[in-house]
Amino acid sequence: MAPKLVVQIYDTFMAGDIQGSLEAQYKLAPLRVAMGLGSWPVVTKDAMNLIGFQAGEPIKPNTSCSEVNMTKLKNILANMGLLK
Repeated sequence: MAPKLVVQIYDTFMAGDIQGSLEAQYKLAPLRVAMGLGSWPVVTKDAMNLIGFQAGEPIKPNTSCSEVNMTKLKNILANMGLLK
């Protein structure tokens, strides 16, 4: 969902920039927390669909995030600059 940020975490760490890697980790933290808004892999699918990648609908008995949690997820993605 945030490949550039994940690569930044890796690249800065491998370059020995521990502080830069830590800062990138903090930027990714809200998305990690968002994974608790629903069951796995539902939040991942909902996020990918919101970003613009067609991940499809959850397979029953799983369902998409609730309306409240979907709003929270949209806000997190928007604040991270991941929504178009």
